[in-house]
Amino acid sequence: MMTKDKILKEQLLEQYLLGDLEPAVSDQIELAISKDSSLKAMVDDMELDLEKLGQEHALSVPKTVKEHLMHEISNSNPSSKVRPMKPERFKAWFSLAAAASVILFLNTIYLIVQNGDIKQELTEISSESQQLKEQQRSLISSYNNQETLLAFISNPNTKQYSLEGNKLMPDTKIVSYVNHDEKQVMVNTAAMQELDPDHDYQMWADVEGEMINMGVINLNESMLAMTYIDDAESFNITIEPKGGSDHPTVERLISNVYL
Repeated sequence: MMTKDKILKEQLLEQYLLGDLEPAVSDQIELAISKDSSLKAMVDDMELDLEKLGQEHALSVPKTVKEHLMHEISNSNPSSKVRPMKPERFKAWFSLAAAASVILFLNTIYLIVQNGDIKQELTEISSESQQLKEQQRSLISSYNNQETLLAFISNPNTKQYSLEGNKLMPDTKIVSYVNHDEKQVMVNTAAMQELDPDHDYQMWADVEGEMINMGVINLNESMLAMTYIDDAESFNITIEPKGGSDHPTVERLISNVYL
């Protein structure tokens, strides 16, 4: 039987989300997740974090490519039918798969136009294909970053803390991940409310009563690395003037959590 300790120790959640496990092992992981709410919560958080990163790098097919394809479809056999695809479960590697699909899609278009009357536009498609290849390289880099992130948050030594907003920001929620062995801290900013242009969120570590700056929180990044502070007793988030402050504005403290 697959135990929680074994799953966390061998980082099987990461492999499960990446689709790298044998079907029989995946079935055991799914069974364990269905019976353990903490494992289910970890999987949900991992998928949400990775989905946010993937969406930031979503890739759009150029308009001209779509027009060429629709032209060819309209002239194809009218008896043929287009069948809708069934939605698939999100995987952390979907950005890479999307990039690969675009390249395959362009190759198909290339074969179609070779037998048509639109060869003069092939140069434009070729240029756009080069741009897509550049984007593909960027997506591969993003995928590697996502894989590293997943390994970090699924590490048994990485602890998760939720910082709920107080009455100043009741709808704000910040999830932080801390690994003391690797001396790393990351925060998920997806559920943080936007501030006016003149203010920023800033994170602080309380060490024996002294608030030490961990950095300004950039809401443009859904997962953000913060400065790790040794012997921190709690994390605290305040609203500060744009660019941050040397000392926290205590009356504008919106959330904190004890470690």
